[in-house]
Amino acid sequence: MAAQKSASSVNGVLAVSHIQNFPSRTAPVVNDCIALQTLEDVIRADTEATVGDLDLLSRINLHATERYKAISDAAVGLETDSEYLGQKYAEIEKYKQQVDNLDERVGDLEAIVKELEEWTGELGMLRLIPSCFHPLCLCDHILISRAEIKVRRLSRRN
Repeated sequence: MAAQKSASSVNGVLAVSHIQNFPSRTAPVVNDCIALQTLEDVIRADTEATVGDLDLLSRINLHATERYKAISDAAVGLETDSEYLGQKYAEIEKYKQQVDNLDERVGDLEAIVKELEEWTGELGMLRLIPSCFHPLCLCDHILISRAEIKVRRLSRRN
């Protein structure tokens, strides 16, 4: 026991002498506490900033999700509209084909009408006369131009 007392007293003396050798030891401890408190404040501020950034990102993601949901709904509506318009286009395409056919037929009819007008103009210049110049002749009649009729009349008179 005596050895223990002497060891503890030696330790106590060493501890006291240690404190006595460093009388300003309390100042660094206080400075360390202030530094630790400052470091804690910096870490807390940095953490709060990071948490704030994460909250902001979370809200931005929620708004983006809502926008994408609205875009998705609009896309579904556009798909429905597209199907409806596709059906209407198919119906219109049938009518367009019919109009094209009618337009082609009208073009053909216009060509026929033009040809008939030309023939009608030629018929206006032609007359039916007997080929033998006999009033009671039953011969085939031919078409000749007015100029030819005049020539024949003149030849009859002579």
